[in-house]
Amino acid sequence: MTWYNLNITLNGKKIPTKYFRLTSEKKEYPPCDADGNELERVQGKVERGHWINPKTQEKHDKAFRLINGKPTEEFKGRIKDVERVKEMPRNEIDIIIEKQFLIDSEELYKELKESNKALVFAGFFGTGYNVEKCYVYASDLFPNFCEMITGISSKLETGRTAILQATEIKRLREKLNGIDITLQKVSKANAEELIQI
Repeated sequence: MTWYNLNITLNGKKIPTKYFRLTSEKKEYPPCDADGNELERVQGKVERGHWINPKTQEKHDKAFRLINGKPTEEFKGRIKDVERVKEMPRNEIDIIIEKQFLIDSEELYKELKESNKALVFAGFFGTGYNVEKCYVYASDLFPNFCEMITGISSKLETGRTAILQATEIKRLREKLNGIDITLQKVSKANAEELIQI
């Protein structure tokens, strides 16, 4: 995680700050065959790339991903039907936004606006194995429309991790400064003092 310096001038006074980008951590799943045996990728040169089982040397043209101990085929397309939805207070939405959408539904808008609730469910967009949390709530900017924001990581967890890392770095810097001060007090060894000639 990289912190950048940023000076902000407020009321004629320059205030030094540091900032970092909140980014999502994507989950990686190991490639496997239909039986759940892990595979390794062989890059194509003359022939087309393929997958190989390192234990049996068996060649595979297609690989799946091992998710929760089961071989799983990738998602294709976009989410179209949602059956498992949870309601939550709108002010508890905690996500680093990856995508943002407008939803045209007056009925859903009225329902969510009156209850001040948000809906949360799992969704996917495109091909691959990336599943995102989707939050739907009544839009404040667009009357009779809802907004849907999606993402993978929680702001709270990512921010907490960054703050802990920054605190640890400060502690180590202070410790290093203490060592430097101690070293400055100690004189350097002199060869003549160590051996009598």
